[in-house]
Amino acid sequence: MRLFVEALRTKLGYDVAIIVALTIVLLPLFVTQVPPIADYPNHLARMLILAQRHDPYLSLMYEPDWHLIPNLAIDLIMPPLLNLMPLDTAGRLVLAAALVLPVLGVLALHRALHGCLSIWPLASSLIACNLIFLIGLLNFLIGVGIALLTAAGWTALHSRRPVLALALLMVGAVATFFCHVISLFFLGIVIACTIIEFLLSDWRRGLHLMPSLGRYGGELMLGFAVPAWLYLNSPLRSAHGTIEYASAKLKLTEVLSPVLNYYPVLDVVTGGLIGLSLLALVWANRKHKDVLPLRIGLSIAFLLLLFVMTPFRAKGGAWFDVRFFLMATLLAFVGPRFSLLSPTHRAMLILGLGVLLIVRSASVAGVWYEHEEYVRSLQHLLARVPPGARVLVARADPQLHHLWWHSVPPDRRIVGFGSADDNLPVLLLTERRAFTPLLFADPSQQPIRVRDPYRAWSIEVGQPPDYSLLGNTHPSGEAAERFPYLRNWPEHFDFVLVLDSDGAPDLLTVLSNNAAVAARIMPEAGTDVAVLFRVCHLAPCMPTSGT
Repeated sequence: MRLFVEALRTKLGYDVAIIVALTIVLLPLFVTQVPPIADYPNHLARMLILAQRHDPYLSLMYEPDWHLIPNLAIDLIMPPLLNLMPLDTAGRLVLAAALVLPVLGVLALHRALHGCLSIWPLASSLIACNLIFLIGLLNFLIGVGIALLTAAGWTALHSRRPVLALALLMVGAVATFFCHVISLFFLGIVIACTIIEFLLSDWRRGLHLMPSLGRYGGELMLGFAVPAWLYLNSPLRSAHGTIEYASAKLKLTEVLSPVLNYYPVLDVVTGGLIGLSLLALVWANRKHKDVLPLRIGLSIAFLLLLFVMTPFRAKGGAWFDVRFFLMATLLAFVGPRFSLLSPTHRAMLILGLGVLLIVRSASVAGVWYEHEEYVRSLQHLLARVPPGARVLVARADPQLHHLWWHSVPPDRRIVGFGSADDNLPVLLLTERRAFTPLLFADPSQQPIRVRDPYRAWSIEVGQPPDYSLLGNTHPSGEAAERFPYLRNWPEHFDFVLVLDSDGAPDLLTVLSNNAAVAARIMPEAGTDVAVLFRVCHLAPCMPTSGT
């Protein structure tokens, strides 16, 4: 074991360890074509629209609407890839980037700070698959990776080649902006805290601070001047939306977000082992003044403060607060040095972290493999929908059907946070060229516009309504605000897809309670977990052959 630990301290052994760890992280991507990542089907649909502008069906429903928004990473990367490979292959490459780039960024920043090889930052691969990834915030995660890599390059070059370091910061800041504005904010925090460390160092050496303050302040302003101008001229600046803060219970759950997968016990064990390992490293480094570099400690403290103070929802987006906690956790892998542990303790820690990484990756792969069967059954159902059809999607809302929701398999839910499949019906667009109201088309976030008359039958961002609302063709109050397309919906849609129908035992009763609805729809096909209804535009609805 000691020889194994010593081998990892060599360049070759360290590179092999990185390759092995990242391969283990990526293994689940090989067991399914459509993993249960909440926003992923929506991303795939948008990429197809951008790549196939002249599709005879899609071009009637949607059109590209390119403008300056800080959320364009995969929109710029994936469409060109579709000229070289299938949609699902390009999608999984983007998923791989979202998994791998933050880990590589942690490795690079640790090396730039400490100047040595270390296994500890590689342990960040344990949180590569986290709540943010399972939700599908891919642009943000790619942006976090680019931010960390930019900070690493700037740190390594700053003292030796300051002009090149500034140029790298300017380019990296612009690249990070086009990934996500919060990722850019993360880069700004790390750079600003590094400058604070520099200023304190100059003060301790008795240097005059004004020249240093002017130099570093100018460097900071030049580095972020272009992305600041881009933001001020983007629609996100003036975007509006409900400001909603997470409850205390939700905040406590979000603390697990960096390790949250599908099995709470395993997630708690992972969080506990990471915390204990961090404490062991801090204790081993306690006699060294750089136990935790000041810039990293300040950045973590500021990010945690933002996690507490930032709303959950704002500017038409969500999950704002939890992103800061993930970024703080990633920086915890940058801080202390691993080499100061005794060889025995290093061996035990490496073994424990390695086994845990394999178990976590295997558990994710198992859940995704089970989800593949669910996706196939839904695809078989969607095959009944002809191209160009308009499909209304409803579901059994987890918040309204608690008892059923607790019995749902792990592959269909994100523990404590809702369904993983709300956007899965957008496969209608990618596989059948059919219309659904669920495509993300917020002008402050996506370069897509819904054409008329389809715009009246869709929403910019949202989830499917609960199936109980199908019985009301004149909704009011909150339902009318969230789902305006439900008004007289039998007039505008050709099919109705009810997802999670195993949680809707009274579905037929709900539909039959409204005579106008009952006369217009009839079952087309169904599975154990979904039902497809056909809408007849010439009432009464009559069976067709083969139905």
